[in-house]
Amino acid sequence: MANYQHKIDGDVAAALRSATFEGGLLRMPQMDRATYAKAAKVLEAVGGKWSTRAKGFPFTTDPRPALLAAVDKGAIVDGRKARQAFFTPDEVARRVCMHASLQGCTVLEPSAGHGAIVKAALEAGASSVHAVEIDGDSCGILARLGPVTVYKTDFMEWHPAEVTYDRIVMNPPFTKGTAGKHIVKAYDHLRPGGRLVAIMPPNRNGWFDQINAEVLEVLPAGTFKASGTNVETMIVCAVKQ
Repeated sequence: MANYQHKIDGDVAAALRSATFEGGLLRMPQMDRATYAKAAKVLEAVGGKWSTRAKGFPFTTDPRPALLAAVDKGAIVDGRKARQAFFTPDEVARRVCMHASLQGCTVLEPSAGHGAIVKAALEAGASSVHAVEIDGDSCGILARLGPVTVYKTDFMEWHPAEVTYDRIVMNPPFTKGTAGKHIVKAYDHLRPGGRLVAIMPPNRNGWFDQINAEVLEVLPAGTFKASGTNVETMIVCAVKQ
């Protein structure tokens, strides 16, 4: 967890206390480059991302209470990175759903994050979408995307009775073999003839073999750079026999 903790020194604390929030946009006061870089890390930890077009940090709700609480503590933990929540770029989400052929299908997204794949699944014609997500704030975002059933829980501890799906589309967490465990569990939730399409790291531990997954495409280097990782990724597919 310590790797994801950002200390908040006096200059950064002063800047955060002076931030304004209006019309869904957080704006920071003028500051030197070094202070801005540290302040930006704190804002990223609460889900912020600089928008050049808006000239500020867009948020769906006012982040200042969380920021001021962090200032009082003198540090903040980037929970997104600690959870390995490296969110899917929109174009990659669309490619996952294209490979899955979702028209008229019931769909599960087991690690839904902020819903890029969920949104792409709705646009691709899924008849229903169920999303599992452990983070409460992310669940709120998912619920606002449209007709989505959201389960706030850890997918690895989610055991619905006899619930299966036509399709599963997913971008699981990657750390310490977690991705492989997630796709094997997800495969159990497929109906016979159903299809699982996932974004995965290389098959170093034989996880693909357990579900007869094949690699559909290797994603370009840096695909997840904006989300904070340069891990090698690919799109794989498995069909339930």
